[in-house]
Amino acid sequence: MSIQGYLKDFTTVREELFNHKLFYDLKMAAARREYHLKIFQSNVDIEGFDIMLDDNQKACRFQLKTRFNSQTRVLKNIHSVMLLPKRRNANLIRFDNGICPTLDNGVIFIDIKYLENDICPKVDYYYLDFYLLHSISEEFISSKLKYKCKAQAILEELLCSKRKNKRIKVPISLFIKLKDASSLLAICGFDSEENNTLQYFYMKIFAKEYEKYETFSNENSVIYKNSYTKIINELTYNK
Repeated sequence: MSIQGYLKDFTTVREELFNHKLFYDLKMAAARREYHLKIFQSNVDIEGFDIMLDDNQKACRFQLKTRFNSQTRVLKNIHSVMLLPKRRNANLIRFDNGICPTLDNGVIFIDIKYLENDICPKVDYYYLDFYLLHSISEEFISSKLKYKCKAQAILEELLCSKRKNKRIKVPISLFIKLKDASSLLAICGFDSEENNTLQYFYMKIFAKEYEKYETFSNENSVIYKNSYTKIINELTYNK
């Protein structure tokens, strides 16, 4: 049996192998910023997250999904709570459905391509969370109507959901393809070589009322939107 056949047949082995590659890549990205990124794995699936990242200043939880030599277009069994904003931000942007978590969450998608003559597999990292989903619905990331409509439909489903353990389907086309693991770390909100301020600008744009997010002029609003999209373009491959 070839290594490709082995990895295709034994999904548990494959997921463990490429999860550890993800962990290595993220820890190396953090090491380049001279700090230790802690990664904790969940032993149960009941809460929806597979790993938690912690840099001693913030912690976030993530569900992991993989695709191996496949053209699958939809990811199933995404825990809806993984695409909800943390409760504090939900209140500020008026998107609190009553079950928003205390920590930010997200979904990391690992796309693996391993062809017959390849020495090593090609791995691409994709990411999606509430903030990116909302930005797509507002056409800050993509101007294509099909993406906007898909994002709006999922946001409506999330807003109406009252069960933390509800599972939903999410098109892979909504996930944001990152340039590398350092960009993934940045878009997740952690310090990296890109050292991004993505969520800061998001809150500047969308927060309705808060002492740090007072109403700004239209000129400032345009500046924040441009800064937000500039960061997205620096971290990702454009749709």
